Amino acid sequence: MRAKYKFLASAVAGGTGLAAILGSIGAAAGSAAALAANASGRHAAPAVLSGRLGPLWTSSNWSGYAIGTKTTPKHTYNSVSAKWRVPTIKANTGTKYSSQWIGIDGFTNQSLIQTGTEVDSIGGHGVYRAWWEILPAPETPIGDPVKPGETITASITHSSSTGKWTITISNGTWTFTKTTSYGGAGQSVEWIVEAPQVGGSIASIAHTGRVTFSAIMANGSNPKLVAAEGGNLRQNGKIRETPSLPSALGDAFTMGYGAKVPPAPKG
Repeated sequence: MRAKYKFLASAVAGGTGLAAILGSIGAAAGSAAALAANASGRHAAPAVLSGRLGPLWTSSNWSGYAIGTKTTPKHTYNSVSAKWRVPTIKANTGTKYSSQWIGIDGFTNQSLIQTGTEVDSIGGHGVYRAWWEILPAPETPIGDPVKPGETITASITHSSSTGKWTITISNGTWTFTKTTSYGGAGQSVEWIVEAPQVGGSIASIAHTGRVTFSAIMANGSNPKLVAAEGGNLRQNGKIRETPSLPSALGDAFTMGYGAKVPPAPKG
């Protein structure tokens, strides 16, 4: 008799032993189902802005850099790209969420096309995924695996010849590409760490390691970011995510959890 069957036989003889084993198996399956349920139904949403705090704009769901205003002419932005390393989830209490993404629109209007990663703490478990989204639809998960520390490269580009948009995201081993229609205004372009909407409400932002967005481009060129285009995320009266100053070239910045301003990337 193989060892695993001896173990089950002993459990049957003990009466409650088998119940305990089956209970553990059921609990594990239930936990997995709960993880899947809590990680689904997410929406990245337009920025919920609340004025400025010093030189930075403030929001209850966005932090990072965004270029564009309500008076920016429509169809100003037709491409965005960047790369970043997937951060590691830190110690969190409860269930909290965080997304790292690039996008067009959403800062000055209710449209948005975007792609990125998520780093969540679901019941104490780290959840890492890639996704894309065009509002008003929810995030569409990408089935390829994502691990902390991996470098993600992403781009969103409009083709003037076909009128279509191409979303591309890769970790260097796999590459996901989606060509689709998008009718947004193209009035803003962004590189963001977000507390997404879950169940119709803005979630508590997860505590993750720092995230550096680099090789940033808008319309195929270095946007030469300036400090006033940055913003922090404020929840429950506290600053939860803060961007660094842009790099010297204006094509990179670092996001840090909390109110402390992280150092700007070199270069």
